[in-house]
Amino acid sequence: MSILQPGLKRVRLRVPADSSFDAVRDLDGTFAEVPDVRDKYRYLRDGVSVDFEATDETVLDGDASLPVFEAARINA
Repeated sequence: MSILQPGLKRVRLRVPADSSFDAVRDLDGTFAEVPDVRDKYRYLRDGVSVDFEATDETVLDGDASLPVFEAARINA
């Protein structure tokens, strides 16, 4: 269980098996807290940004149903 800051939403991240996503493979299956869940958002780490896009899937985390976002592209 995590304590969210006001206005943050919790989402599940998924990273495709494609080798172009190897730099962010460790994010697969993790949860992120984002300010406003829309249809996509950008994750920035070590000068590389990754665009995550919403899927039609959800996962259960305790009593909460969380949206799943999948990495769509890497922006160097």
